[in-house]
Amino acid sequence: MAFPRFPLSLILASLMLTSAGASHAQTLSIPPKPDSNPTYATASRTVTPLSDEEVRFQRQALEALMAKSPAMVDKIQTTPQKYAPPILFGLGFQQFEAAGDDKDKAEQAMFWMTAGYLRALSDAEKLADSPIRGRMESWVSRYLGQPYAQAVGRYRGDMQALVKQVTAWDTTTPRDYHPGWLGWMQPDAPAQAFALEPEAKWPAIDAKARVALEKAVLADLKQRQ
Repeated sequence: MAFPRFPLSLILASLMLTSAGASHAQTLSIPPKPDSNPTYATASRTVTPLSDEEVRFQRQALEALMAKSPAMVDKIQTTPQKYAPPILFGLGFQQFEAAGDDKDKAEQAMFWMTAGYLRALSDAEKLADSPIRGRMESWVSRYLGQPYAQAVGRYRGDMQALVKQVTAWDTTTPRDYHPGWLGWMQPDAPAQAFALEPEAKWPAIDAKARVALEKAVLADLKQRQ
């Protein structure tokens, strides 16, 4: 797992989830909700589509986060299970940029960045279609991996211990958001293409991502020595 690079302004622009009628967010085009309101099929069951209500919820959270609302920061940290991975990541990135030499603030920031990155990686792995999965893995790597790599390089705490804390947290913290958030990051791909693996496979996919991230961070730290 490599750690690519990309600026925060485009990360946050790309995360601007939109409902019907909105088609652009800053410099990146974001698709409107399809009129057909397709479901997300799996081999074992049909997953409820990403609802207008959840899209609105995630978008409002992101807008408030971009406005640096203290109330939204508190909500995300209090109920992180409700928010899509890019929002956790964006929270951590903002906190890291503001932490300065405060080690405790930097540690908290790295925790949320790592949590968001980890969950985004595992959600991408849940896509059943190989080309789409590869495409979304590249998206996550490009828009989240770069600032994560930069933060890892600048972090002065025990990164290996922090990653273990995050993977333990991820194991016990539910995911109350829809993994279909990935489909709304691709303006030219139909939502029908974002079929998900059977839900029974998701715990194993999440576990695999935790192991992969721990190994990747350790390898990255060794290269920096």
